[in-house]
Amino acid sequence: MSKVFIHTKNTIKESGKNENNILSKADFKEPIEAIRNVREYKSAIKLYEELVDNYKETDDLNDYLDVLAMLIDYYENKKYPVEDADPVDIMKFLMEEKNIKQIELAKAFGSQ
Repeated sequence: MSKVFIHTKNTIKESGKNENNILSKADFKEPIEAIRNVREYKSAIKLYEELVDNYKETDDLNDYLDVLAMLIDYYENKKYPVEDADPVDIMKFLMEEKNIKQIELAKAFGSQ
């Protein structure tokens, strides 16, 4: 029997995997907790990928994946925030990266 590791409070808990590759609410006995460090973040990403790749889709699994994805997203936004950028600055950056001149854009999009 293979094992899947369920992320719970400060631990990764082993859970059985049946022959049909189906997880049920019984496999998610403990609530999952916030991701607090890089180790837990990497573990959560690995778990998410393993569950998506190896288990049949069920409502229980989808609910668990939704919560896990929200925790991952929250950690990423907190740990690696991205500032809003000015659209003009973005356009200038892209033009510079692609070596595009303003006249070329004007021809492509028209004069207005």
